[in-house]
Amino acid sequence: MRALVSSLLILFFSTMAVGQNADPFGNLGNVMQSSGVMTVEEAFQLNAFENDARLHADFIIAPGMKLYQHKLSFTSDSAQLGPLELPPADDYVDPEFGEVKVYHEMVSIEIPIIRSSPGDVVTIRYQGCSTSICYPPVERAVTLSQHIVPAQPVPQSAIADEATSVPNGHVEATQTTSTASTKAMTPELAPPAEGFPNGVENDSSDWSLLVFFVLGLGLALTPCVFPMYPIMSSVVIGSGKKSTAQILTLSFSYVQGMAIVYSSMGIVVALAGVKFQIAMQQPWVMMLVSGLFVLLSGSMFGLFNFQLPAAYSNKLNEVNQKTQGGSILGAFAIGALSGLVASPCTTAPLAGVLMYVAQSGDITNGFLSLYALTMGMGVPLILFALTSGKLMPKAGNWMNYVKHGFGFVLLAVAIYFSSRFLAGIWVTMLYCLLGITVFTYIEYKNSLTAPSIRRSLIHAGALLGFVITATYGMFQWEDHKQLTTVTAQEISSHDMFERIDSMEEYQAHLTEAKEKGQVVMLDLYADWCSACLQYERNTFSNANVQASLDGVKLLQIDMSTNTEFGTSIQESMGIVGLPTIMFFDNQGGEITSSRVTGYLDADDFISHIDDNKVTESCKVC
Repeated sequence: MRALVSSLLILFFSTMAVGQNADPFGNLGNVMQSSGVMTVEEAFQLNAFENDARLHADFIIAPGMKLYQHKLSFTSDSAQLGPLELPPADDYVDPEFGEVKVYHEMVSIEIPIIRSSPGDVVTIRYQGCSTSICYPPVERAVTLSQHIVPAQPVPQSAIADEATSVPNGHVEATQTTSTASTKAMTPELAPPAEGFPNGVENDSSDWSLLVFFVLGLGLALTPCVFPMYPIMSSVVIGSGKKSTAQILTLSFSYVQGMAIVYSSMGIVVALAGVKFQIAMQQPWVMMLVSGLFVLLSGSMFGLFNFQLPAAYSNKLNEVNQKTQGGSILGAFAIGALSGLVASPCTTAPLAGVLMYVAQSGDITNGFLSLYALTMGMGVPLILFALTSGKLMPKAGNWMNYVKHGFGFVLLAVAIYFSSRFLAGIWVTMLYCLLGITVFTYIEYKNSLTAPSIRRSLIHAGALLGFVITATYGMFQWEDHKQLTTVTAQEISSHDMFERIDSMEEYQAHLTEAKEKGQVVMLDLYADWCSACLQYERNTFSNANVQASLDGVKLLQIDMSTNTEFGTSIQESMGIVGLPTIMFFDNQGGEITSSRVTGYLDADDFISHIDDNKVTESCKVC
């Protein structure tokens, strides 16, 4: 019901504004109406009001327009606002900035007001685009009218950050449009957890725990762990006949002892997480980390072993042997001691997991991650103890394949870390090289087996994987070469223009062009404008477009930042959205019919120049 009332209010005020031909920018609105381009007020109609200690902001978005979710913010210097929870948005793939979240048609936002006084002001900032033009960021000041004091102290977590806070506002608001934004129009999303691929994020409550459990299960099947289960099972359970419940209890106690040791490591490492995260921002640290994982992978391929020094491991083994099994406490103690004596097969992966925990800096995450890993390692022991090994596979050469598989995984993690100091194309090439190596390894091991249907299928799969990986790498390399060429063209097209930064420079260039009888093209550009970047990439880099502009004086004003010069140009020339391109004849007057607002590809741009006879008055073209 509240959303319905808000919509009706917006519709009412919009109708009144249209009926009265309201335009807070005067001549600017007339210019845009005559050019057929919506003003930002028409494209994004905002109704803001306060009710029941909440600030409501309702947007009606015109057809064909999109409001960027990451550009919405609510700030106040005086009022305290609750957390800003934005409604779900639509996915949109911007041709220049990639995937972003946008709103279409309508969106209603509510923000709790924790503390406010009459006269407090909330600033609402937003920005949107159509498929061809981008509007400059808009700021709307909303004045609050309520006196709100929390009944009890408010926890800090319930107060919004300054970047997303909002004062209590009223409909009486003034709206100002800034010329540009100081930030590129790229989605301001929280970065993924650094230190592991995006699939394993800093969230212990979801898939990451399953990943660590499976990792532990894999470690249990390596050649220096799996063969030890019969021995460990007999030591843990002890002598004498035991019931199924007793066997389950003893083996589970053993696993819990090992889990406590590993989980404690996770807590200790997580406590150092903040310092580790700061260090991880340094490229040289990332190089060392990447090299460390390459080194750890070497141990999985049998090049060397990682384990405690013999003096320490011997003492722990002696204590372990003296500990009697057959009791819950004894099984638990044996498990704890076994956790301290890490085998060569588990040390390298364990170091990688601890590094992941360190970068997260989350104590709960550290405990649960290592606990899940240990439980995965303990499942085979429990199964072996309960079934006397009947359900377990027999030890064999397959265990070396599992171990080598962990080696390849560690190499993949090393490549992931290298993305912090290597260009993307080289990271992709390293992944492809690793993939080719994996499939070559599979084919080599497969060739050592006896001929069979299974061998033929593995051969076909390895060959197909090799071809797909190699082909993907070649396509990526070709795309990189093409992109490099296009980037060079963009730089060349960017250099076509003379940048002007003041009104004096602007007038001087027009005077010079008038004296020479030149036509002038003025390009209004911004880094946050997707269509502006498309002009650079696709239109101005085109050889035919450059030929059609031969002899034309090319000027460009960068509207990316909010400067006094940019604002004066915007207001004096009636600029509502970017890109905007204007042409001036050899007398310095604008050829109004030739103004372009929005994106045109190379062919359409040339047709526009020809149809409007832009260069007709040019004496040097």
